[in-house]
Amino acid sequence: MKHETTAKEEAIGTPGKEPKGGVPTLIKGIIFDFSRTLYDQEKDTLMDSALPLLEELKKHYQLCLVGRNDDVEKRKKHIASIPGFTAYFKKIIVNIVKSDKEFQECLNSMKLSPEEALVVGDKITGEITLGNRMGMATVWFRNGKFSGVLPKSLEEQPTYVITSLQELLPILQKIGNEAKEK
Repeated sequence: MKHETTAKEEAIGTPGKEPKGGVPTLIKGIIFDFSRTLYDQEKDTLMDSALPLLEELKKHYQLCLVGRNDDVEKRKKHIASIPGFTAYFKKIIVNIVKSDKEFQECLNSMKLSPEEALVVGDKITGEITLGNRMGMATVWFRNGKFSGVLPKSLEEQPTYVITSLQELLPILQKIGNEAKEK
């Protein structure tokens, strides 16, 4: 039996599938959210596939990390205490709130335009909305605490939806292949 896309799936995207809209240009850099994207706050450890993913991505992309915490210095020390973790990132920014400013700092440090960057995060109303506003492709890691918070506007609509960090690699491959065909 053929699966027909429901209105809900069209509104939020189907995991591992690209949106109906345009595909971004060749991606050269990735901005990651920290908590609940690469780091499992509830288990107090990195996500299972975070390090192998970062190891692979570092070979082909510039990486930045953006996090938020009410205690900025404590979060910075925590990130720095994870063995080898900071070496993957060109820039790490932690602030009380996430804003366009932090994402622009990442773009500046990577010397990239928004069209050359991808944002990966778990929060529709956070990283995804900010990345979309700035013209970046966005990947919603639909996992954990915020996985049930659905987009309510086009501004909150992610470019891609994944439920496992490993799903990011095929998406990047597809973007690269499509950009080369243009």
